[in-house]
Amino acid sequence: DRLHDRMPVIVAREAWDVWLGAGAAVDELEALLRPPPVAPLDVRPVSTRVNDVRNNDPSLLDPVPSPPEPLPLF
Repeated sequence: DRLHDRMPVIVAREAWDVWLGAGAAVDELEALLRPPPVAPLDVRPVSTRVNDVRNNDPSLLDPVPSPPEPLPLF
């Protein structure tokens, strides 16, 4: 499966205060940027509704059918 190139950062729960705090130094924040955990992530297509910040409800997590394969031009 292909992930979007703007996949969000996965920050460990114990680092949330540093990540979300206003006083963290850049090197402190960069140290939190590590590969995701080994546990598998659930990757699935979602609605284009996720592209609008006005949409904020649980249905954004509902899977949608995969888009059809593009037709060849020639």
